Amino acid sequence: MRKTQIWQTFLILKEKTIKTSREEKNMSKSFRSSAGFGKRMEYKLVGDMLMEGLDCYLPLVDDHGVDCVIKKEDGTFIEVQIKARSK
Repeated sequence: MRKTQIWQTFLILKEKTIKTSREEKNMSKSFRSSAGFGKRMEYKLVGDMLMEGLDCYLPLVDDHGVDCVIKKEDGTFIEVQIKARSK
């Protein structure tokens, strides 16, 4: 192969790679946006509750649908599940 043919082949492969990565980025961006929306809202609401003076605790795992545990003044706890919807 001549140098120009190698260069043209490289440019074609690079262009295909760029198109593929853009398509993957667009697909994953919409998923990340929708998947991350609920988590962002959870943190926002927990932050709001903390600003109100509530004792909020976040579990390390989400096995039982409990997003936040609030400790009441009498020492009892409330399990909270936060739901958010976009649009």
